[in-house]
Amino acid sequence: MDEIGDMPLSMQAKLLRVLQDKVIERVGGTESKRVDMRIIAATNKNLRQLIAEGKFREDLYYRLNVITLEIPPLRERKDDILPLAKAFITHFSSELGIPEKTFSSEALKVITEYSWPGNVRQLENCIERIMNLHVGAVIEPNQLPSDLFTDDQDIHSPFVEDDYRNTILVEEKKIVEKALIKCNGNKTKAAKMLGISRSTFYDKLKGTGLG
Repeated sequence: MDEIGDMPLSMQAKLLRVLQDKVIERVGGTESKRVDMRIIAATNKNLRQLIAEGKFREDLYYRLNVITLEIPPLRERKDDILPLAKAFITHFSSELGIPEKTFSSEALKVITEYSWPGNVRQLENCIERIMNLHVGAVIEPNQLPSDLFTDDQDIHSPFVEDDYRNTILVEEKKIVEKALIKCNGNKTKAAKMLGISRSTFYDKLKGTGLG
């Protein structure tokens, strides 16, 4: 369960009952069903502070807090950046039907020195943007988001995922339009020029409002 600290108090009460009684009732169902389960919950908030503020149930906290793993922010574990980036490249390569990419030494230096205020989610969105927008087997510094060069964000400020996704759509639309112009409107040739499958190209046409 991600972001357990954002769960409303009403839902916390329901979750507590499930953990205590190990009984659930399916949506639309009328019968209770016993379940054998293990809960893995994650949060980036201080639950003890939320308890003091009356925003998180103390009894639920102790039910969940059996084994605690504290994961440091990405800026404190630089050695994880490249393996995570490679994993995301593999994932989006498979999802988009395009070849995998590698980092140039200069681009690698940029991503490992950046503080990543949005942690793993920001890194994932960065790789998604690169895989969607840029052609070529090697990722160069000029293909990285500008945020990675300024690094002037507050390290504790949240990463706004919607901003990245909106930027991706705008830039993606420009690239698709340019490809169509260069290929005289031939979608098959445009897809080939961008190094993506025809079906992926059609998905991008729909996603950017061009198709």
